[in-house]
Amino acid sequence: MISRLLEEQFGILSSGMYFVQHQYKWWDKWQPEVDYLWEIVRRSPVIHIDETTVKLSKDRGYVWVFATPHTVFYHFTLTREPDFLREWLKGYEGIIVTDSYPGYETLKLKQQKCLIHIIRDLNDDLFKNPFDEEYKAMVVAFSKLLRKIIETIDLYGLKKNHLRKHKKDVDKFSQQFLEGTYKSGLYIKYAKRLKKHWEELWTFLDYDGVPWNNNNAEAAAKAFAQHRHGVNGRISEQGVKDYIKMLSLAQTCRYRSISFLDLLRREAGIWENIPKVLLPGVLPFGQARLYIHNLKLKHRKAWREWKEAGKRPDFIPENPNEVYLGKGWFDWYDWVGY
Repeated sequence: MISRLLEEQFGILSSGMYFVQHQYKWWDKWQPEVDYLWEIVRRSPVIHIDETTVKLSKDRGYVWVFATPHTVFYHFTLTREPDFLREWLKGYEGIIVTDSYPGYETLKLKQQKCLIHIIRDLNDDLFKNPFDEEYKAMVVAFSKLLRKIIETIDLYGLKKNHLRKHKKDVDKFSQQFLEGTYKSGLYIKYAKRLKKHWEELWTFLDYDGVPWNNNNAEAAAKAFAQHRHGVNGRISEQGVKDYIKMLSLAQTCRYRSISFLDLLRREAGIWENIPKVLLPGVLPFGQARLYIHNLKLKHRKAWREWKEAGKRPDFIPENPNEVYLGKGWFDWYDWVGY
């Protein structure tokens, strides 16, 4: 991607192998920013989660995607066990949006199950069994129910004040199609599946800003899948970890309409195009210094005047010489860009 950007923006032809040979030296320079992305995701009121497989040169593993409308973070594990999620999301009070993978059920968190997965599976089986009238009636009714809700979302957005009116429609469907006795084996299979996750399918009706699908995570997973297509079975565990580190930054830039090249050139910051209340603590040193340089303060006195005027946001520390000591701090001239 970097090679293509250089050619596109500057007409500089560069071999992708050059970056492969040197990436380990400067990938690590971005570790503070990558870690900060996770903290942003962790602070979001809604987290979309998905996972996809990758075949390594000597094993196989899973790449997990954590996404919000503005930030993406990838993580690699050798197994699909969600044990690490219990630790990572310990104390999380928001809502996670997931598919129906049973591993998510072990998390004691409020969840929204992706309705697109349900609709897709319902329609696929209906296509294969077009003469199962009992099953067809349920699929048609479920589609009408969801279509009615989506029409409301199109008009008013994801606002609980407007969505709650559909709860009676949801209850009516449950009573009509999930509580009776039916003969179709396919119908029974899906009735059981729907009842298992019924409450989690409609969590979004009670909250503002909670999507009914997992599109944010699935789009981010596809970004990794494009890379996997060319390296599947020929990449090491460390190679995956290095790649998804930078992919986290690249996809976050894409979600926020920020140039990835500008970020790498330190001309764009990871505080941009995101509600500032979602920024956790202080920025990594390189990002904080870039923010201050953009102010063009020039000298320490101007820094003090700016700070004392109450213009300093929470993500910039009041005492950077102490906070960033040993983390990149050089001196005040370097800090203000003199």
